[in-house]
Amino acid sequence: MSIYISNTNFKSIAIALILSLLVLSLPLLSVHGQQDQTAPTIVEVVTVPDPPLMYLETAEILVEVTDDTGVTQVTVEWDGSDPLDMIYDEASGLWKHIISGQIGGTNYSVTVTAYDAAGNSATSIFDLWWLPYIVLKPDEGISAITIEGFNFNASSTINVYWDDEWIPIVPFNVTTDESGTFTCIISAFNQTVPGPHNVTVEDADGNIALAIFTVVDVQGPQGEQGSPGTAGEGVPPGYVAGGIFAALAAGALGGGFMGRRRREGSEGEGED
Repeated sequence: MSIYISNTNFKSIAIALILSLLVLSLPLLSVHGQQDQTAPTIVEVVTVPDPPLMYLETAEILVEVTDDTGVTQVTVEWDGSDPLDMIYDEASGLWKHIISGQIGGTNYSVTVTAYDAAGNSATSIFDLWWLPYIVLKPDEGISAITIEGFNFNASSTINVYWDDEWIPIVPFNVTTDESGTFTCIISAFNQTVPGPHNVTVEDADGNIALAIFTVVDVQGPQGEQGSPGTAGEGVPPGYVAGGIFAALAAGALGGGFMGRRRREGSEGEGED
């Protein structure tokens, strides 16, 4: 028994098979048989560590994304960069990317974009910024301290704080140059309080840098109690009370020897 398939029937069958394959290959259908128009959900974006970042410190971006038809791609980009594919980590279920460290004063607006199998997308935008930095010379002791600052905003006025308390600097008014650097001098503000102290520098635009200065204990430990001293010889009896000082004091008060003689003489003249 043989089956004859005409060219017309063959073409119809072939077209039907091709259409079926196309439908099966298109990830545009949800479980309900309707076109997927739901964008992925970016559940959370985390930076490690949290900004602000220290000078040249790297930042790892971790993204959690969910979608009903499956997430196919997550990209990250920032000011002046092209979109870069993030790497999916199966162990954690997170998409990851590391942004290299930048100099202080750098600010990035970072955009994360997630795509699903149907071509829908969702975005999340956040900021990354790097702090300027300062160098203390020396960074311990009790003497004057030279502060060198880098990567602050250009032509910006500088204020210095010791443990969050404003302190004067030399010269009195310091402004950063065109490259955001400056130099000034301070004195250790708590010379009698040994240990680490925060030295914070802030420019007029709110950029902050922090360094630690350690005040050295120069007093040393408390010594032992000394032995009692020998008793003194004392003052001879009557030296003050019966001496010339007592006599002078009595005369000055009108109750001395000379006062009594003048009164006696006046009385005698009156009797004659």
